Amino acid sequence: MLIYNITFNVDFTVAEDWVRFMLLEVMPPLTSENINTRLLEILENDHGGATYSLQLDLMGLDFTQLKKEIVPVLFQHINNRFPGQWVSFETPLKQLNQA
Repeated sequence: MLIYNITFNVDFTVAEDWVRFMLLEVMPPLTSENINTRLLEILENDHGGATYSLQLDLMGLDFTQLKKEIVPVLFQHINNRFPGQWVSFETPLKQLNQA
């Protein structure tokens, strides 16, 4: 299985609202695109701010399609609500074992 991980560092002042926004507004449309989603909090970080991992399990999509069609819309949606209050980096992953 292919997994697309996006790690976000979010300003502490908006972290609670950001999590709620992700859970209620950002993640549900992804699920309707046959993408399983998980939002995890990263407990240890040295970067300041709150750090989260959004994991997208790709069910029939490839990384190129995701990066071209879905990720830009996702980032724009987040940026419209939280401009200048978050940064991210992306990591494509391949699951080697079956859960």
